[in-house]
Amino acid sequence: MSGDLDRLASGRKARVKMEVTIYSGDDVAGTFVGTYVLLPEAQSDEDDGQTQTLLFG
Repeated sequence: MSGDLDRLASGRKARVKMEVTIYSGDDVAGTFVGTYVLLPEAQSDEDDGQTQTLLFG
């Protein structure tokens, strides 16, 4: 995974690139590559201070 998660920590959108390789024994069965945008959850007046990150791919 590569990307700038510092943006997310400061409450801004962050984009990450991820590559996943699936194996069947020692053989590569498939590789998936994607770019995802992580969105920080908007804070409301009623929040208890906990945050949640939403992942869209």
